[in-house]
Amino acid sequence: MSSSAPPSSSMVDPSIIAHAVTAPPLMAPEGGEDDPYRTAIDRPRGSGDLVLTALKSSIDLVLFEAIDVQGIGRGKLVPAPHASRVYLSTMHDNNNEGDEHLRRENLSNSILMLFAGATVVGPRRIHAIQPDVMKKGCPNTKLIPIWETMRMMPHLSSQQSRVARVLCNHAGIDNKDHVPCAPRVLLEKMLAALAACEGGGTKVLSAFEYEFTLVAASSSPEHSENVVLRPIMRGTDVFASMRSVELLKYFAGIERALRSTGIDVLTMNTEYGAGPQLEITYAPSWDTMGGDIAWQYKRVVKEWTRLHAKSALSDTIPIHDNEQLLATFMCRPFFQQLGLDFYGGASCGGHLNFSLWSKDRSSNLMEDERHASGLSSIARRFLAGVLEHASALSAFAAPTIDSYWRVTSGSWAPTRACWGIENRTCMIRFISASNGDGRGARFEWRQPSSAANPYLALATFVAAGIDGIQRGLTPPNPVVGDAYSLDDGCGLNLLPTSLTEAIEALKDDEKLHAILGDDFVQWYLHSVETEELQTCPRMYRQSDSRVAHGVLTNNLGEIDKVRRLWGSADDGSLINLTNEEIAQRSAGLADWCVQQYAELR
Repeated sequence: MSSSAPPSSSMVDPSIIAHAVTAPPLMAPEGGEDDPYRTAIDRPRGSGDLVLTALKSSIDLVLFEAIDVQGIGRGKLVPAPHASRVYLSTMHDNNNEGDEHLRRENLSNSILMLFAGATVVGPRRIHAIQPDVMKKGCPNTKLIPIWETMRMMPHLSSQQSRVARVLCNHAGIDNKDHVPCAPRVLLEKMLAALAACEGGGTKVLSAFEYEFTLVAASSSPEHSENVVLRPIMRGTDVFASMRSVELLKYFAGIERALRSTGIDVLTMNTEYGAGPQLEITYAPSWDTMGGDIAWQYKRVVKEWTRLHAKSALSDTIPIHDNEQLLATFMCRPFFQQLGLDFYGGASCGGHLNFSLWSKDRSSNLMEDERHASGLSSIARRFLAGVLEHASALSAFAAPTIDSYWRVTSGSWAPTRACWGIENRTCMIRFISASNGDGRGARFEWRQPSSAANPYLALATFVAAGIDGIQRGLTPPNPVVGDAYSLDDGCGLNLLPTSLTEAIEALKDDEKLHAILGDDFVQWYLHSVETEELQTCPRMYRQSDSRVAHGVLTNNLGEIDKVRRLWGSADDGSLINLTNEEIAQRSAGLADWCVQQYAELR
């Protein structure tokens, strides 16, 4: 079947997509069809019988996935007959409508299990597994399906197999509750805590605004197990309509795939990075669905690109036989291993558009024209909390080593904990309802990189805002003009410039610990320190990450500064290296980041 063709009649019946396999209603009961944020996924929830009907007659395979700390889906592919038994078992456990079927069904082998450490860290090294898991001998624990997240995946389907996806939670040790750092569970907890603030039942409307890079990938001639990336277009042709024409079949295929899974695409364009770097925006969603849709968006983009993009673009863009196309959300994917032939342009950001709403979702709570800032009381306090915890938030917003290569002047990424009205050089850009885009007043949090786990980024952003609301914090004055030009006397803190620095800030932020929960913070710290830092080869220490940034951007002043700052901590090795040796080490670190992040992030 052509990659750009609509689903064939042999695939799932569209009525099943529209009714049986749907999300729960995102609107409150009093919400109406005319709500501006009601999208294709806001349909009445199908009954359990219809879900069971779909599993038995319209689906062949179900991909059950729990989201790990890094934002990677980990789970199992299950044939539909067994998936229906899993569903009935779940209904039985919940004393729900599946009970009537139990007399007719054999529910043996109806529980899904997964290695207890799988969603905490990527299972690469045994020392990275949580101590609590190791003490129990690394057992399996239950996958807990969240059936309302079930979606058909036409882009993964064929005439031989019709595929659906179900998101899951992962039970903790001894199958009690959940693993302490379960991303989706944390988001649910933080949203509930926000709703409880001041007894107002505050709701959240959000959407991430992702940039990603379309690359051609092949095996390294020196090391066949390593991947080599190259851009398929040169230049940084932001908003160039001719580039959109060249990519027309790609954009059309991606839009169709996203729409078929319930994601409402708004705009598509090229961005500031080479590759090309692309941005495809989508409509916002309420509460936990903000995380669900963001995660699913990234997965569908990566899946469709890997499976279908090469055939879609073969007529317009030269792609070698030994190459496949990938969509990568890593920060900066391009360089040459030793020559540092750096392709210019911006890094990949994952900005969060976020607004607070009334309990009935009818009133935006962000603005108050009577206040000099234009912000309401709750928005001001929320903003102040986010700025207060900005350094610690970097550990979640920028969770990879290469994410910090975008934290530099003139990069369109923030370098200080500040905010401004319609100011893209700030960490928080406040967008007024009067700006004319019809989407309402909101914050744009510009700190996250595209590699961030959307559940954790959104959850920790909310947690910081909760602290500001509860303590009645007051934000600084908005920055007017270029925030990059501010000097150290401005009183606004610089953001961390390495993952090590961000981790230390998180360790020191006791108020944020109290809101997120110490168990979550300790599990997260163990994961990011072992998975991101200790797996990095010793010769590419964190000190080198800033040196690499200086080399990649030809910033000799930054190289010299980092040499002085880190010389003693690195046994003087950086001070003793020549510029050429630094360039080689920097390229080596950048190559390691590609191997670590390019395909899964």
